[in-house]
Amino acid sequence: MRFVFLMPQTHQFLVDWEARARRITAEFRADCRNMLEDPILLRLVDELSAGSPDFARFWKQHDVLERQGGERRFLHPKRGEIAHLQATLRPDATPSLEKAAELAQSYATAPLLVRGHTDGKGSDSYNDALSLRRADAVAQVLQSRTGRTVKTEGLGKRQPIAPNTTPDGQDDPEGRQKNRRVQILIGVPKSQ
Repeated sequence: MRFVFLMPQTHQFLVDWEARARRITAEFRADCRNMLEDPILLRLVDELSAGSPDFARFWKQHDVLERQGGERRFLHPKRGEIAHLQATLRPDATPSLEKAAELAQSYATAPLLVRGHTDGKGSDSYNDALSLRRADAVAQVLQSRTGRTVKTEGLGKRQPIAPNTTPDGQDDPEGRQKNRRVQILIGVPKSQ
């Protein structure tokens, strides 16, 4: 937050700074929704509001958004515009990951595999990379909770569990949302 709002050079570094800063503020508010009376959080909000009129304006709008993965664009001083794919775990995934880690501990010698999936939008190479990042994000949490090695696979859009489009060819946001997922497999047979 300090980097985005209190360092002026960030305006030149982040492509579409205002839209990105709005989203970051809304994600921050969502992450903090149960801590709005916490003195440390209040001091940070005061610091950001005093140092950045933009933050103060965005914070007062009370927007709340869940964290979003996807492409982040930056302006590099020598290379120009560059893109980075980001996969972010939603806060509501924590209980499921805790249960998976607990279950994995019950099967201490079983191999662990995390498979990432995407919806049908975008190229194969984009989706393969994004699905692997999703799998890696979950694997990092499992490794930190269990101390075990976790293998990952990015399957892109190759194994949908719901249609990405309606029968008449229109976009199906609900179907695409179901396809953006991660599977945690415990004790996967070697043939898979």
